[in-house]
Amino acid sequence: MEEITKMKSGPLMRILLKNTKPIIVFQGGTGSSKTYTILQYLITMAMTKWDHKTIDIVRRTFPALRISVLKDFFDILIKMEIYSVDNHNKTENTYKIGTNVFRFYSSDEEQKVRGPRRDIVYFNEVLEFKKMDFIQIMLRTSDLVIMDYNPSEEFHWLYDEILNRDDVCFSKSTFKDNPFLTEKVINEIKRLRGIDLNLWRIYGQGERGVTQATIFSNWDYAEKEYKEFEGQEFFGLDFGFNDPTALVRVKYHKEGIAVDELLYKTNLTSDLIVGELNKLVESGILKRTDTIYADNARPEIIEAIKKDGFNIYPALKENDSVLRGINFLKMHKIFITKESVEYVKEIRTYKWKIDKNEKIIDEPVDLNNHLMDATRYALCQLSKPFGRFGILEDDDKLIFG
Repeated sequence: MEEITKMKSGPLMRILLKNTKPIIVFQGGTGSSKTYTILQYLITMAMTKWDHKTIDIVRRTFPALRISVLKDFFDILIKMEIYSVDNHNKTENTYKIGTNVFRFYSSDEEQKVRGPRRDIVYFNEVLEFKKMDFIQIMLRTSDLVIMDYNPSEEFHWLYDEILNRDDVCFSKSTFKDNPFLTEKVINEIKRLRGIDLNLWRIYGQGERGVTQATIFSNWDYAEKEYKEFEGQEFFGLDFGFNDPTALVRVKYHKEGIAVDELLYKTNLTSDLIVGELNKLVESGILKRTDTIYADNARPEIIEAIKKDGFNIYPALKENDSVLRGINFLKMHKIFITKESVEYVKEIRTYKWKIDKNEKIIDEPVDLNNHLMDATRYALCQLSKPFGRFGILEDDDKLIFG
């Protein structure tokens, strides 16, 4: 186990090495190194102890897997200077270490979920999984099941049906368990305590969130592609620089609201935003004639986009416009494309404020809500005051902000 002793790792590695139970569950806040440590453990065991094992690493959707756990896996291999292109089958999303094979896939790949068995499985962000998919994978795993999650849900079937089993090794961790975090990251996490108690509970203390504070529960992953939804299409744009600039397209249709994330990037100036929009035009996703509703806080950016030929308008803000926009969205089923990774992160953590007396306030937390705001802008013309819903005429100026 020399590779592990040389590796920079925290207390979670000791839990993994000492474990004797067939199921390991890591509940933890942000920055607690859950994912990274689990991957370090799996890689090193494949190098030193395991032989002819099949190790599956699974997440609910493949786009989320690709930008998170899959990226970390190969970053670790590169840092350990053991990555070999010959061992990497990019078509099948597999990687070989010795006689062991790692397979990466999502739980919506039916043939893999209900297909061949594996020896070890790692469920990344397990609270996202459908119960039946989780059970199917568990039943086909012979040796070891590892799972992790941020406890954003107060109630979940996993808590009742898995955590109370006597064959489970359960561990709760926070950023304090990660000795390698920078002071800047630590301060950002601590800042949550002054912003919202519920977010601090989840991401700072690794405790379960308060479900009643969750704004949107009326959403699910879309089971079909965005283009297959029928209905009127709208675009919403929220500006940022240090925060992300976010662009969404939505379709308002008989089933509800279909949402597709198109842009989520930081450090974008007005010229760069125009460049990103032009890329979408070139790809056929956006037409210059499509109407975009944008945050009116940056009129100079709106003007720059308009000068480049785009049909963009500011979203006007009124005192109750945020709540009216939220209430309109809550009245419809929201279908989110599986490629909208950042959108899912935002909607899962979009919460009402909780005051120092732990009372829920009728005001959303103004944090990590860029795509949420963009969605309200996109749908601004679908509602008027006094509950009259429908597409507005050209001379109607009331817009949700």
